Amino acid sequence: MLRASAIANGFGDFSMKHLRLLLAALALCAAHASAQKTADPAPTPEQSRQRAEQFLASLKPQHGTVTLPNGVASLQLSEDFYYLAPSDAGRLLSEGKGLLTLL
Repeated sequence: MLRASAIANGFGDFSMKHLRLLLAALALCAAHASAQKTADPAPTPEQSRQRAEQFLASLKPQHGTVTLPNGVASLQLSEDFYYLAPSDAGRLLSEGKGLLTLL
């Protein structure tokens, strides 16, 4: 019966450690290749712009006199500025990043 060390010694300096590294590298390459085949194609610039516009349209900006939640204060906003409710502001920060640079 052959031992692993006898097999490795038969290949000169090629040890089991090198064999494990080679197999790990091959597994990573195979996983990367299969992931590339299943990835969705990148959206076109027009599709990205439409997605950004749809996102902005879903927000509810408020102008004029705005009372903050719990009535802690009121803001007087001109048409140059707007207020977003906490839920919309959170969506803008989480979902909107990267979208708005396309407009």
